[in-house]
Amino acid sequence: MQEIGQQVSNCINKVVLSCCLLTLSGCQWGQWVPDARFEAPDRSARIEVRSPESKWFNGFEVLLVQEGRETSLYKTYDDALRKSMNYVYWSPDSRVVAVFRCGAPRAQLAFDRRALAPVSFDEIANEFRKTIATEYNLDLRQSPVTFIGHRMKDEFEWACSQPGIEAFYSKHPPLPGR
Repeated sequence: MQEIGQQVSNCINKVVLSCCLLTLSGCQWGQWVPDARFEAPDRSARIEVRSPESKWFNGFEVLLVQEGRETSLYKTYDDALRKSMNYVYWSPDSRVVAVFRCGAPRAQLAFDRRALAPVSFDEIANEFRKTIATEYNLDLRQSPVTFIGHRMKDEFEWACSQPGIEAFYSKHPPLPGR
């Protein structure tokens, strides 16, 4: 009886060890690949939104590419949904870039790309809303958009609705292989 108990214990130890090794190997998250790219107005930089290549791990990264260098502005390893909309705003002078991410988790990020420092999303939120309204021909104050009986409060809410998602993908189809 003790021999059977030892065999069971050995088997359990091997399973636990295998699970630990699989978990540790996943800590590297594999290759991060671009989901979308957004050029600055002056073409001096671009934002890439990336996610792990592995179907087993989630997360997303906002990468600034300028002057041949890549700088990670934000990276999270969590249960981020893969099919999330990543609206990007560039200030007219291409200095400030902001990312509004629908899905889970929702993210509102803004950066000064020259200083490589975060800025308050609230400072650019109104300009970002105007950009979404212009790009997608929205006027929610004059012509409210409703979806399933719900009136959209602002451009960010619209962006995360089914009509917003469809409009986004018509302008920004997924990159090949995503």
